[in-house]
Amino acid sequence: MVHARLLDLDPGRSGKAYADWLKDRGTGFIARIKTAALDPCRGYANAIRDELPEAITVLDAFHVVKLG
Repeated sequence: MVHARLLDLDPGRSGKAYADWLKDRGTGFIARIKTAALDPCRGYANAIRDELPEAITVLDAFHVVKLG
């Protein structure tokens, strides 16, 4: 069974803000991330590519439905 939860809200809406948030959590936290859900923002995708290279990237359900 998959358990998901909102981890935090950050006031910045940019790839840099997301990458900085991840870096602030530390390598132990980052190493445990297997899947990263995001909205279709290029900056977020870039941050995941750069900071979570082993994670699988998926669109969150809200945005999939909205875009559909």
